[in-house]
Amino acid sequence: SIPTTNGAIADFAVGQPDLTTVTGGVSATNAGGSQSPMVAGGRLFVAEYDNSRISIYNTLPTASPGTIDVVLGQVDKVSTATACAATGLDSPETVWVVGGKVIVPDSISHRVLIWNSIPTTDGQAADLVLGQVDFTTCVANAGGVSGSSLDTPSSVWSDGTRLVILDSNNNRALIWNSFPTTNNQAADLVLGQADFTSILANRGATATADTLSDPYEGLY
Repeated sequence: SIPTTNGAIADFAVGQPDLTTVTGGVSATNAGGSQSPMVAGGRLFVAEYDNSRISIYNTLPTASPGTIDVVLGQVDKVSTATACAATGLDSPETVWVVGGKVIVPDSISHRVLIWNSIPTTDGQAADLVLGQVDFTTCVANAGGVSGSSLDTPSSVWSDGTRLVILDSNNNRALIWNSFPTTNNQAADLVLGQADFTSILANRGATATADTLSDPYEGLY
């Protein structure tokens, strides 16, 4: 339950056998670099930065260590390879789930991967990629800075219709007014810049109400 006092003791740990073990690893019960957990539809989703995967628990764990049912970004629960592919990830830091869709900023690969339904098997391929023209291109601002390019996207948010991506190294936030349906679909709006081809931090000047400088995570 939500703690109501300072120094409250956790009930159990997910990804470790107990509350005193801190050794990272890779298995169905061990985690590495866990970040940004999210609960949706009775499932727990965790971005594992060190293991380059998203772990899905189909039921909420009730005791240590919890057992992962499905991983995204890896072919199995004991692999940690990085890959520029529809099935690969490279050090993801966040995950967002809404309306059955799983949205993952694959920051180092300068893209956002989207699964249109909750995956049921390890290493399931993503259905959609934003920021790149295909699933095997992973370069920053591919084709030049535009409404469809990304450079180190760090966080996403969606209500099932709109989509927001923090495009960190481009010093901007991108907004899609309706959820994207095609690869490399361009955003409808940009925040932090005057247009879709500008990327200077604080527009090359000092911070104002309409500028951004390296917006990072924080959309939860």
